[in-house]
Amino acid sequence: MDASDIASDIASDIASDIASDIEADNIDDEWINEYKNEEKKYYIFYKKEVTSIKLFFIYISSSQDEIEKIIKENYNIINKSITQKELKEIIKQHATKADKNKEYILNSIFKYNITLKLDEIEDFINNENEYDNDYMSNIILHEDEDAAEDEEFEDILFENTIDFFKDLNAIYIIYTLPLELEAQPALVRKKLKKTKKNTHNSIKNNKTSKNQKNLKII
Repeated sequence: MDASDIASDIASDIASDIASDIEADNIDDEWINEYKNEEKKYYIFYKKEVTSIKLFFIYISSSQDEIEKIIKENYNIINKSITQKELKEIIKQHATKADKNKEYILNSIFKYNITLKLDEIEDFINNENEYDNDYMSNIILHEDEDAAEDEEFEDILFENTIDFFKDLNAIYIIYTLPLELEAQPALVRKKLKKTKKNTHNSIKNNKTSKNQKNLKII
């Protein structure tokens, strides 16, 4: 199961729900034309600045063939954007949200920012699946050490969206459970890590002690 397909499917489902709501209101060519002529009356079809987005945390199995859990949260943003620093912290905080005994690792991140135009609404309603790739993009996080002194990486920007579709704007964070850790609870992993560290230190100390003895003999 490809991570981009997972994010795209979820985005598509949400879009379908919104499209269904519009169809339930019997939007047709004539009504859309009325929106164009009476924009003040239909303010929900104005483009507005994005002030909040949805965060989807999707946890998949190590074999990547099963979604184990999906967590959805609302997140307020400033200046239509979220910084890479913010996003990194969010990713770190949610690594164990699905299961406190399992620590998932980041697989991929996708941004869904719908920039649909007024004259595209009808086509979007009828063919929303064809639009998914237009609004879905991959997010690449830069490592802190990649930055030069005083350099800041670009924020993740969300362009203005028709107000009616604002709930589609989202970031999809895909986590995968490492294969070797799938059956190990967090406490066991912590003890194993500590044991490995102690063993390493013990070997290191023994080598140091042996070298010191050899030095005395010489």
